[in-house]
Amino acid sequence: MAAAAPASADRVVGEWCEADGERLVIDGDVVGFNEHTVCEWSENRPEGGAFDVMVSCANIHADGQGGWVRMDERAVRLQADRDGPDEITVTVEDGQPVRFARCDG
Repeated sequence: MAAAAPASADRVVGEWCEADGERLVIDGDVVGFNEHTVCEWSENRPEGGAFDVMVSCANIHADGQGGWVRMDERAVRLQADRDGPDEITVTVEDGQPVRFARCDG
């Protein structure tokens, strides 16, 4: 999953890093957490610097035969809010908000 370059200060597209090592990639097709969790937009990716949407997430693992296995699929509420050009706060379901910064920033 390749990260898209930031298009403007109000967009959340790109690769984001959290202080404890969590990684988040947001692009036009999917939202990805770390290496194995992939979420698909229920509709087109929201434009702008904030969104509150439902996404369909699954853990993806190699099956050892050249394919992939999707596990633990479920719909989750994903909220994101742009804190500045290089910071974003993300909340998954009813969890604690997590602040991310651009990985290359």
